[in-house]
Amino acid sequence: MRTANGPSLVERCYRAWNRRDPINLEFRANDGLTQEVPIVAARATETDEGDMLLLWVRLPERDMVVDFIIDDDDEEDYLDEDDFDDYDLEDEFDSEDDDDDFDLGF
Repeated sequence: MRTANGPSLVERCYRAWNRRDPINLEFRANDGLTQEVPIVAARATETDEGDMLLLWVRLPERDMVVDFIIDDDDEEDYLDEDDFDDYDLEDEFDSEDDDDDFDLGF
């Protein structure tokens, strides 16, 4: 999150943790309700856009959402089977007459 006073917010977290006090992030959730979650780590950094505050928080498992995004532009990064042409991957079980050797007894 962007902040005008990142270092002072990090210092506030460190002071609370040194006293063994919890410190929480209060925020408005997607549903518009105010929620609080405990902050477990904090770091202030500078970016081209200004000061940035990085917070690590602990979310209840029921509130976690994991999204996996695959960018089609990265498609050339994936291996295809031609990449393995230099390797001999056949073993004693890779023969065309394997179907005759396996009998389920049905």
